[in-house]
Amino acid sequence: MSKAFDRVDHSLLLVKLKHIGLPTSYLKWLSSYILNRQQQVTVLGATSKPLQVASGVPQGSILGPILFLVYSSDILSPCDRGAMYADDLKCYRSINSHDDAHLFQTEINSVSVATENCHLNFNGLKCSVLKITRKKNTVQYPYQLNDTPLPLVSKINDLGVLVTSNLDWSDHTYKICKKANKMLGLLRRCTLEFHNPQTRRLLYLTIVRSSFSYASQLWSPQKVELIQEME
Repeated sequence: MSKAFDRVDHSLLLVKLKHIGLPTSYLKWLSSYILNRQQQVTVLGATSKPLQVASGVPQGSILGPILFLVYSSDILSPCDRGAMYADDLKCYRSINSHDDAHLFQTEINSVSVATENCHLNFNGLKCSVLKITRKKNTVQYPYQLNDTPLPLVSKINDLGVLVTSNLDWSDHTYKICKKANKMLGLLRRCTLEFHNPQTRRLLYLTIVRSSFSYASQLWSPQKVELIQEME
């Protein structure tokens, strides 16, 4: 979704907080926290006039993500199977016939309506269809989002993990190795005068090794050539 955290409607958010059974005293506190906020910008010593914040949740705060989760909790309700992480959303279904595809399109339409009801918008440039299958002949269907055709892609970047249509993790492994090798070279050049090996080790674990451990339970390579590439 596009600028989802900035588009949260304050009145609707308070209605949803009440709907989940939040006590009145908490609702009053959150209402005071959310409503009538102002913001201003200071540049080179000059400060702008305060402007009323009409929507959104405070980003960088502890409550911000929690409030957004409550606000967007019913967006996926029309979808039989789906997942949502912050403002990143996925719907999926097993497609074995044209009727299955038509039903999936109906779910996409319903999710789109639910999103609009929350005053949120999808980022059309980041929306696509990925078929995960090893079949050569699959059901063809012109999926759309808000009357705009959704492109059929062979791979997507899902929260930093490169997922392909055949669930082969070669592309992701090579991408990670290239990134780690680049960061390792940078680390070597920048730590030539570091005499403490513990500091260099900490930097290596933080900058380089973390690339290999992120989501490795999902993409950890099984092919010999990929394991050798990582080593």
